[in-house]
Amino acid sequence: MLTTSEIVKAVTSTRGGGNAGSLAFLARRERGKGTVKQTAFLKDAQQQHPVGTAPTAQAYDHPNRAVTQRSTFAPEKTITLDPWSANPLLDDAEQAQPALAAVAHTSNGEPPTLFESGPLPPFTASGVDPQHLTRLPFRTRHAAATESSPAAVLRMVETHGPNPDAQAPSPGLDEYRNRMSGWLRGTWTNPNAPAVDASTRAAAEGDLYDSMFGASDAATAAKRAPMNAAAADFAAQRAKTGKYSGIGKAQR
Repeated sequence: MLTTSEIVKAVTSTRGGGNAGSLAFLARRERGKGTVKQTAFLKDAQQQHPVGTAPTAQAYDHPNRAVTQRSTFAPEKTITLDPWSANPLLDDAEQAQPALAAVAHTSNGEPPTLFESGPLPPFTASGVDPQHLTRLPFRTRHAAATESSPAAVLRMVETHGPNPDAQAPSPGLDEYRNRMSGWLRGTWTNPNAPAVDASTRAAAEGDLYDSMFGASDAATAAKRAPMNAAAADFAAQRAKTGKYSGIGKAQR
């Protein structure tokens, strides 16, 4: 079986091994624990960091990134989502509730980000570079960010990385959902957002009403038009003669 030093040597023996430091750190933490098979670790490291290259997590890609899922905010609707993107729930909201999202953009400021600090946290509990979290689908990133063991983070990347439906319960993930839901419904406003004047807010809300009920109101008005005309005729004739025999049939 390969020793830790052999793994580190194999991974870092390339020119420009940009993430070699992180991999070496993970390898050292594995010494004596037996939590990850060393041969598998070496194979994965070689695949993600080919000889002569210095890839970063920002360039990490997944095949078939776009998947079809039920919306978090409107479960009756189906959306197309990239679980590895920077802000997946914003994409969800804009597809499933476009009118609400349009008003939220106008009235509630910039939408919430995946983490309070932005798309990624400034650091992780394990010391692993936050950029490596982009290898995980978003429902597992908060758990990985708060995991104290680099070995456990590595296992999450290997286990959950390719799975768009993977989930790892975390208070941070719940908070992300709540922030986005609140932004969509007007109960969360970006603290850095400039004040929105009343006329702009009213116009946005008017557009929302029209997008939701405009067609229905137009259809209702068309149905009521003959009745409204008859009622107007009845009122005019009654005012003129004081006599009537029924709506639309005023005596002349």
